[in-house]
Amino acid sequence: MKARHQSVKYFAVKYTEFFVRNGLIYLPLLVFIFILPNFWTLLLFLGYTSSLIAIFLRYFTTTYRIEADTLTLTTGGIAKTTLKLKQAELSHTLSNFRVEQTIYQKFFRTQGIQIYLNNSTTEEAIEFFALTPEQLAQLQEFLAAFQPATEIVAKNKASLIEKSQADFLTIVKTGLIST
Repeated sequence: MKARHQSVKYFAVKYTEFFVRNGLIYLPLLVFIFILPNFWTLLLFLGYTSSLIAIFLRYFTTTYRIEADTLTLTTGGIAKTTLKLKQAELSHTLSNFRVEQTIYQKFFRTQGIQIYLNNSTTEEAIEFFALTPEQLAQLQEFLAAFQPATEIVAKNKASLIEKSQADFLTIVKTGLIST
């Protein structure tokens, strides 16, 4: 299977979201256009243009490919990152994934998915913002099959809670003794 981009509706969803969210930020700058028209008009134009170009480039630089036993995720334009998640290693690599649907995505009948990985070099999730239902189902099916078992996750969560409570009690005792 060749590398797939997000749905083409990505542009409509992202640009709608951009203009609604950022319209209020750039609105006060319109007042300054009357005071210093050349400088503020240029600043407003550069702000909008650079943001729109970034949205456009993000579409072409984020792809995925599902093969029989491998999920390949590619992100980035200048600093390109390619992650090949093999079937045997995915249960150790995949931390979680989250499907979301904002009001903008509902309007254009798309959904997004964020994929969180263990031991990744960045804290960010790999995000596909506008996927068709078929694309989303395909990714979810692949990821859900290799997500860590719920009992393992619950066990790890319980041990972390116990450790954090013990550490908190130690902090409180130390604070009382030192005062």
